[in-house]
Amino acid sequence: MKRKFDVKSLVLGAFLGAAIVACVGATVTTDPPVWEYRTMSHTTDSAINGMAQQGWSVVGFTEYRGDAGSSINSYLLRRQKQ
Repeated sequence: MKRKFDVKSLVLGAFLGAAIVACVGATVTTDPPVWEYRTMSHTTDSAINGMAQQGWSVVGFTEYRGDAGSSINSYLLRRQKQ
């Protein structure tokens, strides 16, 4: 008894197999970024903007009271390690 192969099924199977192989091969694992951190207090907007031009981003902010009751701002900055 001869078996008949359906050409459409063979083509579809080959296409799906190739797509699976391509998807598995395309997954690339990369190392997560390494960050460096910096804090700034008693600073101005222009100083923070200057840090932003160097790749730093503000990721945290704290406001606290100084000894004389004055408001002191502290910023946590982060950028990808260079």
